[in-house]
Amino acid sequence: MGFIENLAVLTIGIVIGLVIGLVSLFKRRTIPKPVPVDKLDAWKHLGDLAKEKAELLAKKEVLKQAYSKGEIDEKGYVGESSKLDSLLDSLQNDMNETMYMIAKGLVPKFMLDTEKERLKLEEAIKLSNRIKSLEDELEKAKGERDSMYMQVNELENEKKDILAKYNWLKENSTKQISDMQNKIKKLEDKVITLERENQALNEEVGEATKPESERLKNLKAENELLKEELENQKKKLNIMQKELAVLSTIIKRYENEIRKGETKTIEEMKNFITPDDESVKSLLKTYNNPRSAYEYVKDNITEIIPVLGLAFWMKPSEVIRNGAGDNDDRAMLLASMLRGLGIDASVLFVETTKGENRALVLANTNGKYYLLDLDKNRKFDDFVGDSKKEVISKYTTGHGSVSKIRYEITDKEVRVEQ
Repeated sequence: MGFIENLAVLTIGIVIGLVIGLVSLFKRRTIPKPVPVDKLDAWKHLGDLAKEKAELLAKKEVLKQAYSKGEIDEKGYVGESSKLDSLLDSLQNDMNETMYMIAKGLVPKFMLDTEKERLKLEEAIKLSNRIKSLEDELEKAKGERDSMYMQVNELENEKKDILAKYNWLKENSTKQISDMQNKIKKLEDKVITLERENQALNEEVGEATKPESERLKNLKAENELLKEELENQKKKLNIMQKELAVLSTIIKRYENEIRKGETKTIEEMKNFITPDDESVKSLLKTYNNPRSAYEYVKDNITEIIPVLGLAFWMKPSEVIRNGAGDNDDRAMLLASMLRGLGIDASVLFVETTKGENRALVLANTNGKYYLLDLDKNRKFDDFVGDSKKEVISKYTTGHGSVSKIRYEITDKEVRVEQ
């Protein structure tokens, strides 16, 4: 079942559950013990409970999909499902009691003083008359499923087109922007130099005692040439600044779609470790041991900061072709090369004691564990230990020490650290 269909059915199901619970509570003969709402708005309390219920139902659906894919065994599925059912029953009871209190006016008077709260109470009572209408809407939502699927397919095609445009921009505009920025800086420096020379010439002209002297004529002519050159350089600088602004605007126009397209789940990230990629295999013909592979990535793959603050994922083949990548991309490439050499290697995404997020490569070879940082001033055997725990405890650089391992990734699996 697709995500949009699940969301529609889940939302309508929760509303119907609320209505049925409210109707059943109206039939009670006994008054329940008031819910402790002395510091809470009753409606906010009910809304919070509904959100918790939606989250638990979503977790149950994820658990069900994991079981169907064989990611967890039957025993684990039954145990976790029972826990979720127990929590759902408890939440439903709390919601029923809260709705009953609201409907019967058991909420403290100060919480019902405004017209807004009275209108909410009337809406809660009228919900019982909408059960049939909601059931019809549920059938209608199911009938619209095919239409939603078609829209999703259209959006996927649009996404592919946008990503293709973005990849073109990424490959062509980054270098152009960098070149333009360098040229602009040189022009600015030249303008400053010309202005200083012009000022010096003006001072020399002012010191000349004979208005028609040959020296004065030469200085005036030179001054005019410098003025003309200065104006030409200013015009070039202005044009290049506008070209840079246009390129920046083009990238920013697609910024939201780029961010959506580059968002990856943790599970998808393992697809960026590709030891069987032909580009990686070709490199391993030359860099055929762990140390040389590490030196290749550290010295030949330039670490860059994403253009205009836009982060994006690149496969190792793209990193090799571009000769550059961010910290995560370089770590994924090194892990791909090490695993291509038959070495047990993984990428650790860690948080440091200085609050940084850092990608490190953990390699187990020849009975030793190596924790590899691709900073240019680091070496292959800076951090070596007899165990994973020991080598991680030894890591300390300008980025800080490891305070938490968020997750560990290979091309086969993703391990989330508890």
